[in-house]
Amino acid sequence: MCFKKQTLFSLAFLLLAQSYSAEAKQLYRWTDDKGKVHYSDVIPPKESKYGRSRLSEKGITVEEISAAKTKQQLDQEKRLAVLRAEKQKIIAEQLANDRVLLRTFRNTDEIQMTLEGKEQTLNLLSRLTQDNIKRLKEQLSQQQKRAAGMERNGLNVPKKLLTEINATHRQIRENENKIAAHEIEKARLRGKFERDKARFLALQKQFKNSSKKTTSVDPQAIVSIVECKNGHACNKAWLWAKRYINQHATTPLQIETDTILMTQKPVIDQDLSLTVTLIRGRQEQATQLFLDAECKPSRIGQELCGSPKVQKILSGFSSFVNSKK
Repeated sequence: MCFKKQTLFSLAFLLLAQSYSAEAKQLYRWTDDKGKVHYSDVIPPKESKYGRSRLSEKGITVEEISAAKTKQQLDQEKRLAVLRAEKQKIIAEQLANDRVLLRTFRNTDEIQMTLEGKEQTLNLLSRLTQDNIKRLKEQLSQQQKRAAGMERNGLNVPKKLLTEINATHRQIRENENKIAAHEIEKARLRGKFERDKARFLALQKQFKNSSKKTTSVDPQAIVSIVECKNGHACNKAWLWAKRYINQHATTPLQIETDTILMTQKPVIDQDLSLTVTLIRGRQEQATQLFLDAECKPSRIGQELCGSPKVQKILSGFSSFVNSKK
């Protein structure tokens, strides 16, 4: 009985295909939500939401046409495109900084010498400012003595003298603030040059083919982000993000800065490269950690990035990091 049904179905399909061939029209096949298979040379508007196959006159699939995307899917893809554009901008800035670093210095000793030179300049400025503070304090002492002498003699201290005393106080505070700012700048420079030295050493170890172009495949448009609202929370999330990509990427960490964690580009079809980018919030927006996946631009590589395994890695990023906060 089943054989007869199958034979009748095949015969019906052949007759439909012959009719299609005779009229030189397109023939499509699709399956609706209830599992019913449809064949037609015209796609009704209400059926356009389903994925379909375009068939040859012999009934062979010649093209697969994806289902129309929902508004939610389109919104997700738009959001993902914005995040990826921001990621590429941050990576481009980092690469530009790397080029400057390599052009400016030949070794880490030169980096250290440059730091020491900048510190010496700040120390000199602080000494000059300290001398100015000393002069202002002597000036203030004279002004206060004059005012005290007038008060002892029962005279009113002139308004001009009081204004001068207040101005000297203000100048002393301003100069003390300058010295404090110099110390803050020295601490900032030490941190920056330490990062520069670490980055310089990392660049020397990178593979020459690390700039090979790859593509990111994410058909389900999963947006993997973690939001953090202050520096402490972001620093903690950054550490757990690093652990997450080290656990799941198949390539080793290549770039590690305060805004980028990126493993090496895929070399073989089975490689999975992961990148976490810190996208700083603007105005009232929270800072975001954005995870993205890259696979080799081959059929197998694209299938890997679209596989449930990689989709699970992307979708699990937020819950993993948030659970460690």
